[in-house]
Amino acid sequence: MYCVHGRFTCEAYAQHIKSVIDMSMNDAYKKMLVAYFNDAHALEESLIIMLEKQIGEIADGEVKAKLEEHLTETKRHAELMRLCLDRYGEEPSIGKDMLGSISSAIAGVGVSLAHDKEVKYIHSSYAAEHAEIATYTIIRSLASDAGDAEAVGVCDEILQDEHNMADFLLEQMPTVVAAHMQKMLSEEAKQ
Repeated sequence: MYCVHGRFTCEAYAQHIKSVIDMSMNDAYKKMLVAYFNDAHALEESLIIMLEKQIGEIADGEVKAKLEEHLTETKRHAELMRLCLDRYGEEPSIGKDMLGSISSAIAGVGVSLAHDKEVKYIHSSYAAEHAEIATYTIIRSLASDAGDAEAVGVCDEILQDEHNMADFLLEQMPTVVAAHMQKMLSEEAKQ
């Protein structure tokens, strides 16, 4: 059967509708990817502040060295997210970056005043790693569905770094807690 919708045959009209839907899906994926690239960039920028603060206050040499290494990775992750945004013709959201930086700075002040700051630092760092893992898993899924192989590769690289750091922090938790408790018990014994 042959029918005409304006200038299209039924087959051409079906193809046209499919391309409109595909364009809408691509726009939807683009919007979601840009939003999540911005979220990830803001998260990385706030974690840079948090890591710098922790590095200045952590006494444990092994933990401090790993935090310094991860700070370098985190700066690279922020740059990778900026580059992903750039490929989509976007720039990082100044508002999201600023909010993340402010909240990170406020949280850092609260923790640095705590008597168990090293325990709180490792706790908050471990939680932050899992927030990043969730964020990059979502971005990777969106990018894969949208056919953005470059973003998938970036996420795979970042996810490896985040999993490695989370594993390290989990391994270090008992040592950090034990060191803190030993310090507390020693101080109590002096009183």
